[in-house]
Amino acid sequence: MELYIKLGRLAVLKEHRGKTGGSIAKQLTGAALQWLRENPKFFNPSIAEEGMENLVVTRTADVPVWKGLICVHAQELAERFWARWGFKADEGMGKWEEEGIVHVGMFLRLDLA
Repeated sequence: MELYIKLGRLAVLKEHRGKTGGSIAKQLTGAALQWLRENPKFFNPSIAEEGMENLVVTRTADVPVWKGLICVHAQELAERFWARWGFKADEGMGKWEEEGIVHVGMFLRLDLA
């Protein structure tokens, strides 16, 4: 299983949506993705802190490393918003309801080069 980062719920008060020269949601998403590009090792597990036995590996070469994969559980109505950032729906995840709203799983792989 590949390591991935899941971006959580993004909510902007209705009275502030679309009012700031580029939406607040767009600014927040752009800042999060930029930070992830600039700090790709932040989420990698530390052998020193976790210990090899807790990482369930026997060689350092097998320690999982984040390779830029990001997931969102997008409201079906917001799927286009996430698609503009390059997220693609994962058909295998299907659709489900959270808080009475249909959601879809979407993934994006950042270029970390």
